[in-house]
Amino acid sequence: MYEYDHENKDEPIQLHAEIIGQMWPKIAGDIYRQYKSQGRGVLALFMMDDFPSGLEEILPPGKEPTGRGAVGSYIPRDKLLPLENLVGEQGLLSIDKQLGEYDPDTTIVFAFIEKIKNDEGKSGVYSVGYSVTPPAWLSPKAMSEKEPGMNFPSPFAKNGNYNPIINNLN
Repeated sequence: MYEYDHENKDEPIQLHAEIIGQMWPKIAGDIYRQYKSQGRGVLALFMMDDFPSGLEEILPPGKEPTGRGAVGSYIPRDKLLPLENLVGEQGLLSIDKQLGEYDPDTTIVFAFIEKIKNDEGKSGVYSVGYSVTPPAWLSPKAMSEKEPGMNFPSPFAKNGNYNPIINNLN
C-alpha cells in the first residue's frame, strides 16, 4: 500500500492522478453507462488491506481489499450512507454536494479512501475526492460511444495538453 506523510499533500494527488489517468480509457464509458442506469454516483476507490464490516454491499461481487491495489465501486448517490463510517459526516456531505453539482456527461467524481498510519503508529482513514473533467473527446459520454478496446491517450498526458481539471472535494 502506498504510504505518505500528510504534510506533503502533493504526493497523494500525484498518485491519484496517475491512477485516474491509467484507468480513464478503460472506465469512463462504463461509468457513464452506470450513471444512465443507476443515476448520479461516485467512483469510490478503496486502497485498504481490510474493510470495515457492514460495507461489503458497496464492493463489486467477489472483490476484497488486499492492500496491494485499489478496489473500485460505482456508488449511486442514494446508496452513499454506508460510506459515512469511513469518510465521516462532513466527507459524506461533501461527496453528496459534488454529486448534485457535476455534469455526468463531462465529469466523473472520484473518492479515494485509504488506510494510513501516523508517526505514532496509529491507524486511520484518509479520504480525498476529485471531480475530473477532461477534454470533450475524452468525456464519459464520448467514451461510452466508442468501441470497446479502442486505445486512447491518458487524460493526464505528460505534455500537459490534456490535463483534466482536478478539484479536491475536501
